[in-house]
Amino acid sequence: SLLSKILRRIHPILGLKDNGTGAHSNFDAALAALQLEGCVSQVQFPDLSEHVHAIMPAVLRSLDHPAFAVKRGGLEVVPHLLAWLPRAEVRWYGAVLLEALQSTLVACDPEAWGPALRAAVQALQVVQGD
Repeated sequence: SLLSKILRRIHPILGLKDNGTGAHSNFDAALAALQLEGCVSQVQFPDLSEHVHAIMPAVLRSLDHPAFAVKRGGLEVVPHLLAWLPRAEVRWYGAVLLEALQSTLVACDPEAWGPALRAAVQALQVVQGD
């Protein structure tokens, strides 16, 4: 599908290096994060479930990036995933998602605090709720 092709293209850019051939600029990574956010926000259940195994690694990679412009893409996607994915699918990634959000909260810039806290609280409610 088109979403899978886009995710395969942007996933390496969200990381700090491109398959060992050299570092991507923060601009490239921020642009990829915006593409991730734009694409994923257009997809809802049940189609979102079909692509969660490609989406979640890209989201986690963006959350792990040191630049806030890149983290923001992941932070904006998390509430969408929590709203449209079945809890069981979110919980499958629960521990690693919560760890990534916790790391983001601990080391975030003041501008990241609001989106990071919102995503972390929502994720905690879904992963550890019931």
